[in-house]
Amino acid sequence: NFHFFEIRPIERKSNCIKGIFTDLDVSWEITDVTFNEGAAFTAETFNTTLMVLKLNKKIPVFTMEKEGVFEKMFDRVMAYTGYKDIDFEMYPNFSNKFLITGKNEAEIQAFFTDDMIQFFENHQIYHLESNGEALVIFDKIKLARTDETIAFIDYGKELATLVNGKIS
Repeated sequence: NFHFFEIRPIERKSNCIKGIFTDLDVSWEITDVTFNEGAAFTAETFNTTLMVLKLNKKIPVFTMEKEGVFEKMFDRVMAYTGYKDIDFEMYPNFSNKFLITGKNEAEIQAFFTDDMIQFFENHQIYHLESNGEALVIFDKIKLARTDETIAFIDYGKELATLVNGKIS
C-alpha cells in the first residue's frame, strides 16, 4: 500500500527473501517486482528490486527521491494528492539533493532529525516512501545484483535503527 504503486499495480513478485532485525523488532523483505506504467497500448513494463521495512511504529507519510531523477514521473501524480515539496532550511545541501513530498510538513520535518539527514547525505540515494507504518526502498528501476541486495540489507538495518531512535 504505497503511493508509487497505486497507479503502477504490481503484476508479479519473485525472488523474495525475508528477515527480521530482531534487536529492532523490524521485519524486512527484498523482492523483485514487475509493474506497468501507462494504459493499454502505451503501457510500459518495468522490473525493479525493492525492500520493504515493516516498522512497529507510526511515522509520517512521505516520499523521498533524488532531485531530478523521478520528478517527471511523480510531479503529475503528486500534484493531485496534496503532496508538496518540503525544504529543510537548516540543511540547504540536503534540500537541494532530495525531493521530499508529503501532506503533513510539520510531522515530516520532525521525523528528519539531524542524524537522519546525515544518514541520507552520507549514503547512496534511494527512492524511499513511507505509508505511515512501513518504508519501501528501491534504487533505479532495475533488478539488483547479489552485492546490491546485501547492501540493501545493511542500509535497511541502519535506517531501521535510526527510525527506532537507537543510533548505532
